[in-house]
Amino acid sequence: MRVALVDDNELWRGSLVSALNSRGIEVAADTTDGDELLDRLDGIGRIDVAVLDLRLPPTWSDEGLALGRVLRERLGDVGIIILSGYEQDVQLRYATRALGDLGGTGGVGYLFKDRVNRTALKEAVQRVAAGGVVVDSMFSQEAAEEWRRRNEGAADFTAREVEVLDLLAQGMSNREIADKLYISLPVAERHLTRIFRRMLPESAESGPEPRRDNRRVLAVLEWLRRTGRLREPD
Repeated sequence: MRVALVDDNELWRGSLVSALNSRGIEVAADTTDGDELLDRLDGIGRIDVAVLDLRLPPTWSDEGLALGRVLRERLGDVGIIILSGYEQDVQLRYATRALGDLGGTGGVGYLFKDRVNRTALKEAVQRVAAGGVVVDSMFSQEAAEEWRRRNEGAADFTAREVEVLDLLAQGMSNREIADKLYISLPVAERHLTRIFRRMLPESAESGPEPRRDNRRVLAVLEWLRRTGRLREPD
């Protein structure tokens, strides 16, 4: 597993390098800004996942998202993890943009910087490298609570399906969802099939293979949108 890391904070970046290396993940490059990483790409070799700070020079707003898009254009299905230190009230909006912009062809993750530990980072890198989607559990918990408040007694989803959506947003595999909920794998898969059919347009179910494979990202994105709290950051 080879990772590229971009963060302008030297101490934080050093901590991430140490965390990844100590878990057997090679940091192929660590840079302070996106231009430096792009300039070095040809000499770095294979990158499985790029871990990017959301706020980078020169404006410290959302350069990490722009960098992620460029990396996708140049490297294809490289996994992208965005680490954000933004205040909580705007986090969900940026998370939704990250999933929408970067979830089309490869794995994608969005995590709070102040909630990342070594184990969580390793697991996120592994999931995203495998093409999965990882959203900080705080998002899915908030989304689930908001959904329950807005849809109490609604027939859209059963209580069990809301639990499955919550775990799906955390990046869990079908087997992990089944184990977490103490249900069989076939039952978990049936729940997911019903969720995909209800949440996604028909083209996502019957379209080309890459789009069908991306149903998990699309479903998580739609799950966050359906909280009714999403809008572009000011």
